[in-house]
Amino acid sequence: MNMILLSFACGLALIYGVRFSLAGPSWTKSAIKTGSVVILAVLALVGGGPLDLVLGLLFGAMGDFWLSRDGARSVLVGLVSFAFGHIAYSVLLWQFGAVAAVSIWTVLLGVFFFFFGALSLAVRGRASCPCFGLYCDHCDNGDLGAWLA
Repeated sequence: MNMILLSFACGLALIYGVRFSLAGPSWTKSAIKTGSVVILAVLALVGGGPLDLVLGLLFGAMGDFWLSRDGARSVLVGLVSFAFGHIAYSVLLWQFGAVAAVSIWTVLLGVFFFFFGALSLAVRGRASCPCFGLYCDHCDNGDLGAWLA
């Protein structure tokens, strides 16, 4: 049964990549994009996988769903979902000892990006994204205020 579900998840991922990756938003696209990861989460849960793995997969599925929808707010919710998923994965890796020491540069970079957004909100009255449009095409030269409007 597990191999059937795993095959189905792989099939959905393949269908998404071939047919829907460049298509506009639709409920079918959202279901296919989200479904493959939800199946993996179910397999992890039924198989007795760690809760952090199941949570990471579920948050990833939520991120996939929201990123497949239209609008800037959907993108933001998707990004936040992925952030929570990565926190769950980080906790999982820490529990298994894979993260023995966190680089000071990683911590400083995270603090920089957090305070960059907070400082721009305080000074300019709107939050800015330090990507300056390099990562997401929704940013208007890094202006999240215009992005969320």
